[in-house]
Amino acid sequence: MKKALEYNCPSHGGCGMVRMGMMVPESWQLFVCPSACGRHGALGAIQHGYKDRLFYLFLDDSDIISGYDSTIIDGVACVLKKKNRKPRAFLIFVTCIDDLIGTDCDAVIDELQTIYPDIDFCMCHMNPISSDSDSPPFVTMWKNLWSLISYTPAQKENSINILGAYALKKEDGDLFSVLKILGIDKVNQIQSATSYDAFQRFGAARLNLVMAPASEKGAAAMESKCNIPYMLSPVSYDPDIIEAEYHKLTEKLNQEKLDAIRAFIANQKKKLECFIQETRDCIGSTGIFLDDSALGNPVSLALFLKKNGFHVQGVFLGILDPSDPCFDILRAQDIPVQSVRECTAYNEYRTDTEAISIGLESAYMTGSRHFVSIYQDQGLYGFSGIITMLDFIRQSVKEVPDLKSVIAASGLII
Repeated sequence: MKKALEYNCPSHGGCGMVRMGMMVPESWQLFVCPSACGRHGALGAIQHGYKDRLFYLFLDDSDIISGYDSTIIDGVACVLKKKNRKPRAFLIFVTCIDDLIGTDCDAVIDELQTIYPDIDFCMCHMNPISSDSDSPPFVTMWKNLWSLISYTPAQKENSINILGAYALKKEDGDLFSVLKILGIDKVNQIQSATSYDAFQRFGAARLNLVMAPASEKGAAAMESKCNIPYMLSPVSYDPDIIEAEYHKLTEKLNQEKLDAIRAFIANQKKKLECFIQETRDCIGSTGIFLDDSALGNPVSLALFLKKNGFHVQGVFLGILDPSDPCFDILRAQDIPVQSVRECTAYNEYRTDTEAISIGLESAYMTGSRHFVSIYQDQGLYGFSGIITMLDFIRQSVKEVPDLKSVIAASGLII
């Protein structure tokens, strides 16, 4: 994608830095930034019910000239005094302007930790400019969240952690059935942690199951700090890959159950075949668009649908990288790839309003009357994840929701 003025789709949204940080129970956040940087975040916090946990320390010209290390410490003191209570964890965010200022973040955190030893402090960096680097915001944010875990018991619990999921994995999905067969007593998910102490117990798990590559660096840091090995297992819509991942998980947790897992997988595949046929019968040759706001791996779902006889009309991506081998794979299947950031895409694809869009961005760009409103796989995983997605597709052709209202209800990205 050539460097040029980019289009910001009105349906752009989902889980940003603020919402990710708010997954940590009993935590607060302080953003240190110019006032213009805080407007949509503050409005989003009100909309999502975070306004009592999110605070802003606005910088002026003198702060930018002379630095604001001590100002951050004073800002934390002001927040704690005003609220007259304390969080268990306090996330301090500096923004892209700090790359020019050079705040000594480690020294600031050390001083805060000395003043308030009963609060865990963490310095985070909100820097959209780093999106195309090897440490983009989502990677560093996941790493920051997992760095808060300090509980490292000598005796591990018979539990595993799910890392990198933006939504709660459903306990009626086949992942939980597999883990039950393998003898796992408990599955920890950050979204279901009701207290900071419960969040800390992630440090007692046997294994970290990493659902998104963005969380792998955080998992690697946890392996060093908490002695918890990890297994990278991103969401896939390829049944063969899902089967291989469950076999790998079995090898790590309980190899004696391999035959039971094979039988379970065979049963799930039969269910999936039935759903594929029923969905084909339901939607016929209706076109399908996909985007990477809805799916962590839209290429995987596009290829699955194409292979099983569905009419895939295009895949919308936030960043186009022609060197990515996925481009060649999609082109070989005659599946067009388009950036949601190119203004021309808005008119180019608004030709089939009866198509189904998986994701709000592709729905907006194409004008589809039928769409699946999810973000980053919405907790889907495994064979049951594919089955649920097929059910979403079938339901979408029966409904014509108002896209503008759905976008408004989904909330700003914060």
